Amino acid sequence: MIESRKTIEQILQHVGPFQAPIRTVETHMGLVMGCNESHPLRIETETIRMLQPSQISRLLDGNMSHREMTEMIAEDADFVFIYKGRIWLGEDHYRLVDIDYEEVGFILDADLASPREGGQYRRDIDAVVGHIAIRESVKTIVGELSMDLGSYCSSYTVLLDSSPCGD
Repeated sequence: MIESRKTIEQILQHVGPFQAPIRTVETHMGLVMGCNESHPLRIETETIRMLQPSQISRLLDGNMSHREMTEMIAEDADFVFIYKGRIWLGEDHYRLVDIDYEEVGFILDADLASPREGGQYRRDIDAVVGHIAIRESVKTIVGELSMDLGSYCSSYTVLLDSSPCGD
């Protein structure tokens, strides 16, 4: 069992920067503008590429080199992607939940939930405190943010740099 776990970890570490099971998709910075106020905004979204148990079994049973495993993972189109993210508004941060996301054209529509120590979002426990909907425009990303609870309770216009941070 320990040997299998080590092999799985090796598989996941050697799939390359664009095929990694978890990778940051984009990080954008900008601001939100309300009636008489503005606040800095940072949005970070991640894609989690899930390997199914059958895919892992096939890789382990194949007696392949790391390179062959990497190629097989890269060629396999039967992946499930899960999106998650975080947003920093002023000095507060929130989790993006119930995310609809498209990388092409950068479209994001998500609810915001307050952070909970050491846990994933759960609809039965965590309150949704706001909503964001943004899309890429000519040289910026524009949209709307509405906050229903907390110190930023208001509606805002969102303006973000269209170049992801770190590019």
